[in-house]
Amino acid sequence: MKNRNRKKQRVFFVCAVLILVLLGGAFFLYRFVRFNLWISKDAGLLQSYPRILIQEGLDISDTNPISDRQARLIEKTIIRTNTKDRIVLHLSRSDIRYNPFRTKSYVKVFLQTAIPGDRTKTTSIKFLNVLVRRNDSWRVRSTHDISIE
Repeated sequence: MKNRNRKKQRVFFVCAVLILVLLGGAFFLYRFVRFNLWISKDAGLLQSYPRILIQEGLDISDTNPISDRQARLIEKTIIRTNTKDRIVLHLSRSDIRYNPFRTKSYVKVFLQTAIPGDRTKTTSIKFLNVLVRRNDSWRVRSTHDISIE
């Protein structure tokens, strides 16, 4: 009788563990597919995103403030990192995606720059900024090109 109860308990435990593993795998697979669809949704289109940070070379991010403090810090990091050593005419960002623990964020960025010496000649690029959070600040960890003109 004791052996039967122990076998039932083992079978129940093994089934519970398998269900948890399958649910966890399904969750990560769903997030992976959804993230890749988000990246590739507008990959071929070189157009601005809704949240404009720099327009005609001027930082306008402060004129349209947002209430989310983390998003504000991410925007400042994006501006600081992507305008270094460039003549930026236009900079805009997509919505911000976070990992489950909100220690890493992903932002699609549209950047239009001018060629030094001739501001009429421009080039555009769309890329993905991967940012990591350290304490209460964000920094760009890597950049991945999506589309280039």
